[in-house]
Amino acid sequence: RAADLEPGESRLMLPFGIGSAIFLLLERGTRVLGALHLSWCAPEEAHVPSAEVVELIRMHASLGVDFLARTTDANALSQNLSDTATLLARIHDPDELLQAMAAKVAQAIGCDWAAVHLYDEASREMQRVAIHGSNEPAVGVPGRAGVVEWMERQFAGSPEGVLEISDVEALAKRIPAARGMRMSSCVSVPLRDETRLLGILTVGYRERRGRFARRQISLLKGLAQHAQVALVNAQLVRSLEEANRVKSDFVAAVSHDLRTPLHVLIGYNSMLLED
Repeated sequence: RAADLEPGESRLMLPFGIGSAIFLLLERGTRVLGALHLSWCAPEEAHVPSAEVVELIRMHASLGVDFLARTTDANALSQNLSDTATLLARIHDPDELLQAMAAKVAQAIGCDWAAVHLYDEASREMQRVAIHGSNEPAVGVPGRAGVVEWMERQFAGSPEGVLEISDVEALAKRIPAARGMRMSSCVSVPLRDETRLLGILTVGYRERRGRFARRQISLLKGLAQHAQVALVNAQLVRSLEEANRVKSDFVAAVSHDLRTPLHVLIGYNSMLLED
């Protein structure tokens, strides 16, 4: 009741004519969804429900808010995935595709930066090939030894199949390989062709720390699938273009090598005909 509050606290209610109120925290599992405010303007007529009724109201309100949030997230996820698939399908150059991929993912997730690393099977290292939202060069030095194996273990041990680092500074104190990372938090998802690791897609923040939202994780995983398909297709197109170039060079070389003796034969043939 407003009458039972301290003068400073009652200012939150009295200017609005509120005599008594209930504030309910809306939760689903460990996630806080919001708050529900129930108020009565005439305290003498207020009939505050029992604790059981209040809990029932809170539970139904939490369900409604959670359903609305999930529906909104699903619609946004579907639209983002559709836009990304359309964008990446238009790009057939792998280098251009990788840079566009990083920019689109950073924008869609709402992070400060995004980077793409590809796995080199010969050296068993990750090589950064594209980055957006950072002044660092797109092509970076290979990752430290053992990082790929460590990341694979993290992917396998995560229920979501991702590597989420909510506090890079705290991680660096335990794992030397994380030292020198110019970020505060990040999350990575693998890019796979069936079971073969192609690379990783990473997004993150420069200053913000903490867990990533469920919507961000779901969207990143969906974007990674589209990115993997587009990358494989672009690499295939480049391979076909390279094969076509080799074929053209071969035909040009053979034509040149055959042209000289043919000209000689044609010349002798003309001479014989004249005789």
